[in-house]
Amino acid sequence: MRTPGIAFCARRCGAATVTLMEVLVLAVILSGVVALSLPSLSMARRVARRAACGSNERLIAQAWVMYLADHDGRFPKGLNANIRYGGWRGLANWWPRPLNPYLALDVNHADERSARVFRCPADRGGIPGTWQYMEAYRRYGTSYQTNLFLVGPSRYPPFSAGTLELDKAISAQLDPLSLSKVTAERSQVLLLGDFGWFLQWAPPEHSDPQSKEQMEWHGRCDSYNMAFLDGHVQYVRLVKGYYVGYGYCVLPFEGLFSEALRCQGPAPALPDWDGVIDTEDFLRCIYRAGLPDRGPETPTPGVPSDWDNALASDHYGFSADGDVDVYDLGAREWLLDASSKKGTR
Repeated sequence: MRTPGIAFCARRCGAATVTLMEVLVLAVILSGVVALSLPSLSMARRVARRAACGSNERLIAQAWVMYLADHDGRFPKGLNANIRYGGWRGLANWWPRPLNPYLALDVNHADERSARVFRCPADRGGIPGTWQYMEAYRRYGTSYQTNLFLVGPSRYPPFSAGTLELDKAISAQLDPLSLSKVTAERSQVLLLGDFGWFLQWAPPEHSDPQSKEQMEWHGRCDSYNMAFLDGHVQYVRLVKGYYVGYGYCVLPFEGLFSEALRCQGPAPALPDWDGVIDTEDFLRCIYRAGLPDRGPETPTPGVPSDWDNALASDHYGFSADGDVDVYDLGAREWLLDASSKKGTR
């Protein structure tokens, strides 16, 4: 008896044949699914890199706490101290790295592999000039730069004519500098962050747009992973040229806040990220600079308020009594209840 052929068996078993057209349709569908999932995968990788970077910064911030405890609260000072504080020598060959022992690394001879706690996984360089396309970690031995007002030179060069007096006052505080001189809230003082953060913060005269974009490693404009002096880490949007910003301050000296607020100019529009207005800490900074509370719901017509005396007439003021409000001192009126809409300038 003859054995049935394959085609005969297929017909008897009811198996369906697959045509070329069906294969092509399936391939198109799968391609579409992959294309739709790629942005999500890219975002997931970005978030993971940012989280790993934040973990590195947290460890480094904790190392700073131990370093300061062992050195009577004194910050290290010197040329390029804001970069060569920790990590490996890098191609720049800068050493010693005084923070290294607090992360179980050799102060002089840590190598590129062992010092990777100082490497941000999203580091793609962006250093202005010849080294723009080289990782900051490879070039300088660290992906993270400290706040020059804390760890840096013992004298701070003026940024511009508009900040000359403020910068002189800052320099007078730096040598020597210890924690006892840091009078701003430590939970608001920036300690260190992604390498490009200080370039973003610097006044407009010190800008390099191409480098800036490349150094926004985590994908959001003007935003950087930052470790604060109290040890916590936060993803922060930095306002160009602002010594005192939304939820943070670059300037660690509370006594200079009023002068800093005058130098940095009117407040920009209130930030609105994902529907959340994050101004509470910024407002607290302003109040600690000596600005009064909002007071009455409606200022008395014709009577200058404490706000008028505290700020220039063309500046906005802020109130932290519950909702965030903006008071135009020129128009003598409250412009905005930020709980209901965004602020505009």
